[in-house]
Amino acid sequence: MKNTTVLQSQSNGDRVREIFKRLFPRKYKYWINLMETTGIMRLLPKKQTSYAELFIETNKAIQQTWRTTSNVEIRDLSDCFSRKERAQIFEALMAMNLYKEKMPSQKHYDVIILKSATQERVLRRVKYLKSMLKRGITASTVYAIVGNRELDPRHESLAHLLQMNKLPQDELAMVRCVITKHLPWSLCKTIKYIYIPNGDNTKKTSGQTLNQLWLEKFNKTYRKPNTKILVISNQPFVQYHTVSLVKTLTNNFEHIPQINGYISFKIQDDIEIEGAGPDGNSAQLALGLDALAATLDIRIPLFLKRVEKLFGEKSTT
Repeated sequence: MKNTTVLQSQSNGDRVREIFKRLFPRKYKYWINLMETTGIMRLLPKKQTSYAELFIETNKAIQQTWRTTSNVEIRDLSDCFSRKERAQIFEALMAMNLYKEKMPSQKHYDVIILKSATQERVLRRVKYLKSMLKRGITASTVYAIVGNRELDPRHESLAHLLQMNKLPQDELAMVRCVITKHLPWSLCKTIKYIYIPNGDNTKKTSGQTLNQLWLEKFNKTYRKPNTKILVISNQPFVQYHTVSLVKTLTNNFEHIPQINGYISFKIQDDIEIEGAGPDGNSAQLALGLDALAATLDIRIPLFLKRVEKLFGEKSTT
């Protein structure tokens, strides 16, 4: 087994620093700053385990500390951290490109996927798609992937849709309304919707399940060499939504994708998957932490393979 002597002399905190230094060499110091500032290092297990199992435990601590309990109600970190600590969190999240606009790199895509969310985010994503069209970016097919839920009247007032005779009550109707109001009719009538019909078990509304429904259609029609796919979200969610789709297309990272750059992946048959979206509200630090934790969690199978290879150990979890 590799690193046996070092393992006995290192604390778990030092070993976590070594793991993240090897996994994220360019962003290492920002990961460590975030974990130290938010108390993750204090939540590490006391006993020594393999590097892979320690990485799993570190991810569990990050999920418990950084994730929010609601998609619309975001925590206020003012009471949780000092002004200095909030500044450190802000610096790290900005350095990780979680709030900057991610622009498309191509002029044409075979498939564009619009990820649904709450009303405000859907509106931003649809307007971003509209701005892309004005810049001359085209797509053969546009999909809207939509969840199955009723709208929350506290946060989704639909004030910008008051001109309509009947206000939408669920996410699918809301997304259709926003698309119809802001996109050219020539495009609206060709958009394909992926959603779970009302009456189905609500536990099936996870993003991974919706991705799977889209994958079934993609495999039948679009899966061919050199296909280019663009996922539209908004920051700080662009990377998370792109990676979740990569995970679905590669059967839980069974075939490790080649990473071409920030939020850009190439998988088998040279299928390219890229994320894009408008900038985010950098004042919402909790939202950035939540998105970063979600992205780490969904990439755990991919990162575990790398940790096991780097340190010559296998996890039993």
